[in-house]
Amino acid sequence: MTFSIVARCRRTGMFGVAVSSSSPAVAARCAY
Repeated sequence: MTFSIVARCRRTGMFGVAVSSSSPAVAARCAY
């Protein structure tokens, strides 16, 4: 199972991405 979250800072407009996966092979193909 893989979970992803994206957030944007209101002040700077910058984005952040976090990915959590139970399988290392899946996480290797996610955004970084």
